[in-house]
Amino acid sequence: MKQFFVWLSLVVAGCNAMPGDVVGDPAAEVDAGAGNSAALDGASAATSPREDAGFRADAGPADAPSPPSDTGSVIDSGATASEAGDATDPCVTANGGCGNVSEATCANSGGKAVCTPRDEIILPRPRVTGAVSGLSSGANVTVTLGNDKYIVTKSVTNNQVYLFDKVPEGSYYLKFYAPGHTTPSAKKIRVAVNATPWDELVFASVTTKLGSDKFTYHWEQDVSRSGYEQSAYLNAPPAITFLSQTVAVPDLASADTLLHDYNIILSDEGSPWTQEASYRLLETMRTIPQSKRDSASVQTLKASKWVLSTASIANDISVVTNADGDAVTLSADALTYATPRLVLLDGVKGNFFSKRLHHAAVRYVTQNGEALGAVEKILKERFGCSTVVANYATLTSGTTAEGAGSFQAFHSTELVELINMFEEMPTGYHVVSGLSYVVRRKDGMKHPLYDAPAVAWPSNGYIEFLDAAFSGDPDHMHRLILHEKSHFLWANVFSAKLRADWVSVGGWTPNVNDPDGWSTTKTTEFVTAYAHKKNPDEDMAESLSYFVLNPDALRSRSLPKFEFVRDRVMQGDRYISRIPTALTFEVLNLYPDYDFPGKIKRVDVTATGKGVEDKVVTIEIELNVMNNVFAGATNANLRLFSEIGSFVDLWLAPTNASGSILRGELTLSKYAKAGLWKTDQIVVTDAVGNQRFEGMNDFGFRLSINNPLEDVTAPKYVPNSLALTRTDETYLEGGNTYPVQRVRVSWKVDEDKSMEAWQSVYATLSNPSAPSMYALEAWGNYDPATQRGNVDFLLTNYVSSGSYGVPSVIMVDSAGNRRTQFFSSSPQHQPLVSTPVVTTLADTTGPEVCLSDNVAQGLHAIRVSASPTKPNAPDGETLVKIQYQVRDDRAGLGVVSYRLLDPQGISHFQYHYHPNFYSVFFQGDPTAWTDYEINVVLPVGSAPGTWGLQELSLRDKAYNQRYYNFVETVRFSVAQ
Repeated sequence: MKQFFVWLSLVVAGCNAMPGDVVGDPAAEVDAGAGNSAALDGASAATSPREDAGFRADAGPADAPSPPSDTGSVIDSGATASEAGDATDPCVTANGGCGNVSEATCANSGGKAVCTPRDEIILPRPRVTGAVSGLSSGANVTVTLGNDKYIVTKSVTNNQVYLFDKVPEGSYYLKFYAPGHTTPSAKKIRVAVNATPWDELVFASVTTKLGSDKFTYHWEQDVSRSGYEQSAYLNAPPAITFLSQTVAVPDLASADTLLHDYNIILSDEGSPWTQEASYRLLETMRTIPQSKRDSASVQTLKASKWVLSTASIANDISVVTNADGDAVTLSADALTYATPRLVLLDGVKGNFFSKRLHHAAVRYVTQNGEALGAVEKILKERFGCSTVVANYATLTSGTTAEGAGSFQAFHSTELVELINMFEEMPTGYHVVSGLSYVVRRKDGMKHPLYDAPAVAWPSNGYIEFLDAAFSGDPDHMHRLILHEKSHFLWANVFSAKLRADWVSVGGWTPNVNDPDGWSTTKTTEFVTAYAHKKNPDEDMAESLSYFVLNPDALRSRSLPKFEFVRDRVMQGDRYISRIPTALTFEVLNLYPDYDFPGKIKRVDVTATGKGVEDKVVTIEIELNVMNNVFAGATNANLRLFSEIGSFVDLWLAPTNASGSILRGELTLSKYAKAGLWKTDQIVVTDAVGNQRFEGMNDFGFRLSINNPLEDVTAPKYVPNSLALTRTDETYLEGGNTYPVQRVRVSWKVDEDKSMEAWQSVYATLSNPSAPSMYALEAWGNYDPATQRGNVDFLLTNYVSSGSYGVPSVIMVDSAGNRRTQFFSSSPQHQPLVSTPVVTTLADTTGPEVCLSDNVAQGLHAIRVSASPTKPNAPDGETLVKIQYQVRDDRAGLGVVSYRLLDPQGISHFQYHYHPNFYSVFFQGDPTAWTDYEINVVLPVGSAPGTWGLQELSLRDKAYNQRYYNFVETVRFSVAQ
């Protein structure tokens, strides 16, 4: 029987940060040494190292490689006093030390004995290395160092050295797996930078190769989550034929279950599937409602081969479909927090985990949202709702009273976002009373009642989303989904006392003079202006969405609200936003600006112009800076509205160096509504994003307009006047000519006075046959001679062919009165008008960003760096450089935007104005990987600490959008 030894060298090295550092979440919040799981805390007694072979003072067997020469002294667990040190060493005195050295290891720290239980090896520095000997010819051993927030695997052959470097502080298991061999039980290791034990430890284990004369399998609990297992076959382990290729399935019980239950074939052709990795995938798949093989029936599920990759992958998963089976590549990054880890967070014990692997698996199970049956199964069984509505007229009878003509199926990617955002909520909120349906308005169709991207109807059992919810900013989209679901909690779940207490925390009081019926005395404790402007329900919905997806923003804005949501709504559960270390940077600032802009202490309003003239309105505000106790501002904004709801927005800019006085000016038409105009909120913002929200009870305001020519009638669409004309044209750009098609939307307008001179007519243009394309929208002009509104759309050869129609148009007159007209098959709408468009180079795929280094091909992952502009006296002003590479399949890169997340949770939105940002056509080779560089200067006063690249959003010249969100939402769930 062949024997093999394992030696483990724990080497002194420098400390480095853990991959996936927290933005806005200090490391002190998560106690990495508090224990990784219940298994780690409870299984140690059965896995003492001395039960295998004990600690050895030599470097292992003769055929094992020698330990590195700079590793320092070796402590032998069974050493005599003369071997371990002199008689004055507290570890070797007759009555001192740890007593029974077979149960604990003693180290001399400043003349005092430091004892460590023998089931836990403590490293002073984060470097783990070793080698394995005695393996059979051609055999490999998989070595895994991990816990429930960190997992790294090495596959080595006989006598080959493995190395785990830059290991973060915390508790780990070290685990070996060699098919057909016995291996040591997993060992518990704690990396503690401040610990003072030995510099090097050599550990050896003696075992034997399992015989091949019979099948054997053994499992037992150990310090890892999946346990220890070994097996041997009488014959060779089974191999699976997948797409005419033989795949050797890992010799793991969880791999067998994945194959049996889901026809998932794990392949080691990439990074090897360890027992931990396969266990995490299996446990995740079990949480997703899906088709599963009946134990008593034959396999009928479609086969899929899963390869584990160490490279970064968009959305963590890539699937190549085939009629006979799918080839799946899964990023190992998704496995890190896939299973709950027991930690202490602010002194509270709980489980620490994320849904990242779950989100990736949902993309596979639902075929990226295209398998509606799979989507519906998840929505119904896990969240108690559906997208399938039998009768829209019945559903909307108590709300908007519309038929099916106003609605459409969700885009496939939207369904994935819905499922994944619903999944982020605690399990107790997965199924919420009253929520039966989520529905989708047609692309390009505005809401008939509200200027909003989504509307929740708790009393009617559904949430409706518009295309604007999904076609805009991804960060807003994710929060919007949680926001709308939160309204059902407020209406159907929260008690009257909880709602009343929230009203008190927000300083809310009913106010019949406020258009929204509520006012608040607080001016800074809100995550958005919308939360401050509306009412306690909207405040809760905004706060709850931020609590999940950007908790630092809520905590920095209002600690009482953060604690209320944590303790009263989430029952102690918390969320932490993590961004990979490579996408973070440090901002230095000796004088950070955490000061909110001062309160408004003066408001001056003037309106000039005679009764039959246009009125020039000037608004000036002054802030109370109190000898620089409060800050000035870089801008302020407000909305003026009349008694009939017509409105105009106004931005105010500073007029002095301190930003304490801000002024804005606008012109109101002589036809605007006469009488009082009001504002119920002024939002004041400084250079670093600090905001103060002031309501109508916080300042005095009065504006009276004398307009004897007032116009209170909105322009009307003349029935059956809409016409679409398509013409072939050429477009000159960059010295080249391109074929284009111009689609003109034209309709007759019935207006009694005059139309707005600028942005008077608006139209949307959609192609229902192009599922990856959202509706186009544009403003046009009004021709008084023909009384027609005209909006032009320029379509390149890269857009999809199809029947392009106009779901809605908007008309605005000079008085600010506006009317929307809808077009659909619904009886209450005008008939839909369409025109055919045929193209030959349709592009339906969004731009691709390189996420991994490939030196041979000249490719690199996104690089982020930063440097203070004043390194000797840093004041927060920081030059940030973001380098990325992009390619597109046809049309080429167009609009690019990105967000930076600061330690206070403030998300900073920017566009990247690259050379092809504004062009209609891409100049260059769109299919070649192209280097792009963002250079942005953060303002003076920027928050010090770790910032991160939150997201990168790209759109090509065919309007296909792809976004990359780099924030992993990690959940802390209080242990019951």
